Amino acid sequence: MSTSCSHIRCHGCDFKGVIHHSPTILQYHLPNGQIVEGYRRSAWCSSCGDVTEAEKSLEPATIQAEIDSINSSHLGFFTRILKKVLGGGDAWREERDKLTAKLLLAQMRRSPPRCLRCGNAPVHTLAFDENGISDIVHSCGRRLYGVPEDRDATRLFYKPVVIALDPEGHRLCPS
Repeated sequence: MSTSCSHIRCHGCDFKGVIHHSPTILQYHLPNGQIVEGYRRSAWCSSCGDVTEAEKSLEPATIQAEIDSINSSHLGFFTRILKKVLGGGDAWREERDKLTAKLLLAQMRRSPPRCLRCGNAPVHTLAFDENGISDIVHSCGRRLYGVPEDRDATRLFYKPVVIALDPEGHRLCPS
């Protein structure tokens, strides 16, 4: 997979950070044996003193709303018959089961999202305004900014990486 990089700089010093948008899959291993896929986001980690990737927090209310939406769209007798006749199958049940496991993870989770590099929490979301300026203040006292992407820049190929985590976001040792 060909991916680009995001370059982050500081207005006050010579800090340079790079976020490689590599294909990373987060897998949370629940105590009941289920594996739930999670998401990641760009962040600033104070422990690393660098831009990095971190877990994306799971919001139970949002997940529950998705489950309710799926359930309500498949409640009616005629809806179920029509889906069977048209070949809709049971894909919606699989999606609902994945969301239910994700809801269980969100309800179990007590710690804030962690840095995927050092494992420490909390991390701060790296977001930019319309001018490309972040709300993150660097140690020199100035703000970070994103360098506009060069569409002709070299693109790198990365092998997908799977990171196994427990429900609290701690890395699991490979067995």
